[in-house]
Amino acid sequence: MATAVPMSHVEDRWYKRDAKGRLQRTVKHGQGLRYRARWTTPDGKERSKSFPDRQLEAARNFLTTVDHSKLTGYRDPDAGKVLVQKYTEEVFLPAQGFDPATRERVESAFRVHIFPALGAKTFRDLEAHPSLIEAWVNGLPLAPSSASRVFVMLITLMRWTLRDKLITANPCTGIKRPKAVRRRVEPWTPEITGRVRAGLPGRYRALVDAGGGLGLRQGELFGMSVEHTDFLRRQVHVRQQVKLVGGRQVYAPPKSKEERTVPMAAQTAAALAAHLAEYSAVPVTLPWHEPGTRRHGKPHTAALLFTDPDSGALNRNSTGSHDDGL
Repeated sequence: MATAVPMSHVEDRWYKRDAKGRLQRTVKHGQGLRYRARWTTPDGKERSKSFPDRQLEAARNFLTTVDHSKLTGYRDPDAGKVLVQKYTEEVFLPAQGFDPATRERVESAFRVHIFPALGAKTFRDLEAHPSLIEAWVNGLPLAPSSASRVFVMLITLMRWTLRDKLITANPCTGIKRPKAVRRRVEPWTPEITGRVRAGLPGRYRALVDAGGGLGLRQGELFGMSVEHTDFLRRQVHVRQQVKLVGGRQVYAPPKSKEERTVPMAAQTAAALAAHLAEYSAVPVTLPWHEPGTRRHGKPHTAALLFTDPDSGALNRNSTGSHDDGL
């Protein structure tokens, strides 16, 4: 009756016993690695790992670790061999629920700042040598605040690989983020604000009044519409912004969907009323984009308070390219 082969065992590729129990050389004697540790994964697949001559004990210890992991949480010993760039592009990024603008920013950060230095490394490399990460983050040619944001992206990636059992510990732990020096914010004085306003073309001067008086973000200023500006109650309802997604202008909810109503001082209301009397609101149609999706929505039209000389929505990249632009 044949002897059953244990599910986890070490095979000697150089020697085998004959019918009388005597060791005999095999045809592979002296060729390649001598010991082959073989085991079966929890899902029934057979795996193996080879060890050189004189490392029988290392092979046995390896199998002991593998068998123990089957009871405590199995991890493929070769899992960490996947390349950082391959896993990021094929697993991590596709699984993220980014809106297109965020996806562009994150993918660009990986492509420009992470992949050139770390993309060809395996996660096993990084887990074994956290100094690779430390040298990389300290060498980023970015301002500390920007370098810190890129580093956070890598930390998030490592958390995913830890969850997927590609690594056993996050190699980013203990590495300090680049620390930005917080500069004191100095608001413009009325004199500076007045000079900036006076230096702008007429159609853009009220942007300074709206920005200073309402505290809106740039995209929210670009998205201000007559429909959402209540001169009677002196309120502005912040319901939309104009932003770029994939290089294309769209309407979108305010950042973090932070719809709100902002009080409007009499001086700001007067400046906006004077602006509308001279330039009039212009109906502008753009796709409506809802964050968290990869598609632009249906066309949306709003009578914008601020437009470019061609009656289009202001664009943060190209505003200033016209003869009378900013």
